[in-house]
Amino acid sequence: MAWASLLLPLLTPAWAAAQSADAAFEADPGEGAHPHSADDDRRARELFVLGDRLYEEGRYEASVTAFTEAYRLSGRPLLLFNLANAEERLGRLDDAAEHLRAYLPHAPEDEREAVETRARRIEERAAAARENGTPPDVTPPPTTPLEPPHSAQRLHRAGVASLITGGALVGAGAVFAVLANGARSDARAACADVNGSRICSSAARQPLDRDKRDSLIADLGMGIGLAAAVTGLVLLLRGRHTEAPPPAVVPEAVVTAHGVELRFHARF
Repeated sequence: MAWASLLLPLLTPAWAAAQSADAAFEADPGEGAHPHSADDDRRARELFVLGDRLYEEGRYEASVTAFTEAYRLSGRPLLLFNLANAEERLGRLDDAAEHLRAYLPHAPEDEREAVETRARRIEERAAAARENGTPPDVTPPPTTPLEPPHSAQRLHRAGVASLITGGALVGAGAVFAVLANGARSDARAACADVNGSRICSSAARQPLDRDKRDSLIADLGMGIGLAAAVTGLVLLLRGRHTEAPPPAVVPEAVVTAHGVELRFHARF
């Protein structure tokens, strides 16, 4: 049963991920944000995860709806950044610039110049489009669908199923361990020590075979069962982590009619 000692290190990253998930939505919502309840904050977090997924799938209109409602519920300025990204992709340049301007006072000091520059360029593009009578650039959705990330609900279901399966296998392994012990006792009863030598009758062969078979099944059942249980625990903890991605602003290179621009995509 030496394999049991190998399972403990697997738990450490999972517990760390859970602690990170618990703290992920503790970021300051920003000055001027209206008070909100725990239910509003939880719903806003769900809408942010949905909006971020929709944005990655190229469903920008739906992501705008999700981000807008998340901002209404939580008042977190970081959502204005996401909202501006999706609106720019839809060609709603005036709205995108307005939301970037609203986010600007809340941006970290070392990022404000970049946000200011981007808002100004969007405003220039919007003005040029009005002057020329041409519609703004619209970024098309991806030509190949992106595989959506595992949702917290799917991870939870898989984790519960893995835990149940693991428990059943450990239970079966324990049963076969008892059977193997009984067969071992039967084999001893068919043997005797004579002048320092152990002599067994032919009646010992069958219980010895049962002992080997049941011991093997017990080891496999308990080993695989414990591994499945640990996997289930990790999936459950990862599901909690998926519900609350850590705050971040990640870079994104975008090709526009004016060249390649480096933009930043905000994440809770």
